[in-house]
Amino acid sequence: MDTFEIFCWQLSSAIKDSGLSRAELADRLGLKPATVKSWCVGRRSPTVRRLLELTELLGIDPRMLFEEPSQVPKRMACPVCGQVFSRRVGYRIHLALKAKDCPAHAQLNPQQATATAAAP
Repeated sequence: MDTFEIFCWQLSSAIKDSGLSRAELADRLGLKPATVKSWCVGRRSPTVRRLLELTELLGIDPRMLFEEPSQVPKRMACPVCGQVFSRRVGYRIHLALKAKDCPAHAQLNPQQATATAAAP
């Protein structure tokens, strides 16, 4: 996992552990829920000021967001094209979109996805 993936994973875990929803967290930070979601999924990253506000609100040390997780997240890889997914829903959507144009993808069963540990 690279540093940005670690950050996204740890941030999502910290939010879940706090008992707050992303929407509640965004509201307390004065942001739109989409902003917090974009941090969690890796589309954007918070400014240093926002990062400090975020960690204070979550009651965690900012360094924790950059530490390798003790439990490695599970990933799924498409056996046809090798694309990697962190969530089963992403894999299912991938298969649905690819099945239209690719017979190999059309033959795959999304319910039989095999999760493997992500490479460190």
